[in-house]
Amino acid sequence: MESDKFKATPRYLAPVSFSLACAYVFSLIILKARPEGVIIVPFPEEGLGPAFNALMIVTLMSGTAFLMYLLIRLKRFSIFRTLVQVAFGVLFLIMSFFYGFLVASLLDFNPTMVSAPIIAVGVAITILALRELFRRRHSWKQVLVVLVVGGAVGAYMGNFIPTTSAIMILLILCAYDVFTVYKGPVGKIVDQIGPDDMRGLSFTFKDLQMGLGDLVFYSMLQSHMTIFFGFQAGLAATVGLLTGVYVGLRVLEKRRAFPGLPFALLVGLVLSGAVALL
Repeated sequence: MESDKFKATPRYLAPVSFSLACAYVFSLIILKARPEGVIIVPFPEEGLGPAFNALMIVTLMSGTAFLMYLLIRLKRFSIFRTLVQVAFGVLFLIMSFFYGFLVASLLDFNPTMVSAPIIAVGVAITILALRELFRRRHSWKQVLVVLVVGGAVGAYMGNFIPTTSAIMILLILCAYDVFTVYKGPVGKIVDQIGPDDMRGLSFTFKDLQMGLGDLVFYSMLQSHMTIFFGFQAGLAATVGLLTGVYVGLRVLEKRRAFPGLPFALLVGLVLSGAVALL
């Protein structure tokens, strides 16, 4: 999270709340459809597997952030923007196809019969989303795209990452987020480029800038708890996440930038974990 000077009020919870609401809708689709899929982390849940999964995710994130920082330092802004746009294009396609086929299965459509329409609609959604997200003029639609995709990706990850690995990933990300905002490449990137160049990777709500990664991992926690431990655990995660976000906003009143993950994820994990155990 980043801002110049502002007063923390509950209204700043609106974008996170909306993204979590989207994640809940996507989680319900997953719960109803019960998709068969490949676990998206390579190591098993036994032994040190979850720790290796977490280290792999953090390594990928830090490597990507370093590449972005290197391109900016070399003033390769066109390459930087192109890579971001291509990455979002692939992401939009994957999410559109995944949820499109889930909805089709819920409606008892024959997958073979509806494959072409789903692909066509997915491509159309991707084109429209990219066009809106990267247009020059700022609009609420750009923020809407980021909030929805954050919820969609978070629900996807929450479903296909096992519980122990998910918890380990979120805990390590708390420490990584502190490092990368204050000492790592993310903080340096924010210092060198403006919000226009970060479009898609972050969004601005009033005078507050938040990252897409925050939304994804908030949604991942809430969705995982909802899908595997029930509505009560998911609700506890939501309450904990919003409480932690608000605490972070209060700290941000005295700082220019503050990591958005630690408080929210830790409070969310504690509350939802307690409910899940009960």
